[in-house]
Amino acid sequence: MRHFPLFYDLRGRKVLVVGGGAMAARKASALARAGAQVHIVADRVEAPVRALLDDGRAVLGADLFVPDLLEGMTLAVSASGEDETDRAVSAAAKARGIPVNVVDKPALCSFYLPSIVDRSPLVVAVSSGGAAPVLARGVRARIDAMLPAGLGALAAMAGRCRQRVGEHLQQGRQRLRFWNWVFRGPVGERALSGDIGGAEDDLLHALTDPDAPWRRDGGRLHLVVAPGGRSDHITLAALQMMQEADILFHDTGIARELCDLARRDADLAAVAAEEPLEAIAAALADGRRVVRLFSASPDTALLSAYETALGPGRAVVLPYPAMDAENGQS
Repeated sequence: MRHFPLFYDLRGRKVLVVGGGAMAARKASALARAGAQVHIVADRVEAPVRALLDDGRAVLGADLFVPDLLEGMTLAVSASGEDETDRAVSAAAKARGIPVNVVDKPALCSFYLPSIVDRSPLVVAVSSGGAAPVLARGVRARIDAMLPAGLGALAAMAGRCRQRVGEHLQQGRQRLRFWNWVFRGPVGERALSGDIGGAEDDLLHALTDPDAPWRRDGGRLHLVVAPGGRSDHITLAALQMMQEADILFHDTGIARELCDLARRDADLAAVAAEEPLEAIAAALADGRRVVRLFSASPDTALLSAYETALGPGRAVVLPYPAMDAENGQS
């Protein structure tokens, strides 16, 4: 990973945008939506930029760029379309330690503006680091089509309830189990259907109800196969289970980047010779979620050993991609 992704709070902060054309307008509009105070530098502004100025989403700071205009700025964006100006903005911003983006000139950038899927407060950002912006926009479009329109309202509801959940559930594992139940069960479905008030009432009731279904959601084991141990040979369902697991047992031949897809606070343990059946049984008895990650499909004898040690139905084998036996490609 060459570029570290982060989300920057720009509310009330000054941002300089150099350029008066359509591209500058798009960048300025996105920054204004994030709450930034946008200062435009342009000797001539086209209609999209004029609209931003007229409705107060941006102000015209100067006609021509000079380095002193960067004083007090948090970010700088140059969309001037003029090579000399773009280079001047980049050099001056970098000299002052101010992050700078120059449209269509990755070599002059210290940060990149991503393609955004906005379900505020849930936001998904996709970037190719300036290498393939059209590809990034295509990926963004696919993600946008996948995510329900009501996801933002669901996330906002969770934000309102987060403190109360933290007060009632002290253990991180408990909170994780509760929120998984909220987002994947009837509470989440009710919120996505538009009944936010009813969903919030259900969430708060389940939080204090000693007989709530999420409390009976005990330990689970999923057997996940990534053919060849590669990160691109895993299904979305398997990735989801890895993100929920408290413990991940994996073959020694599993690629490091695949293990990195697990939850950040999950325990990782490499399996060399014997299967960790006793450790898995103890984790399940403790109510923990476990993933056993294989680089090849487990045979019938191994599955029988799991059933004998853990009991029938405790080990769920997730579907995995079919493999071409000759070249190892899915």
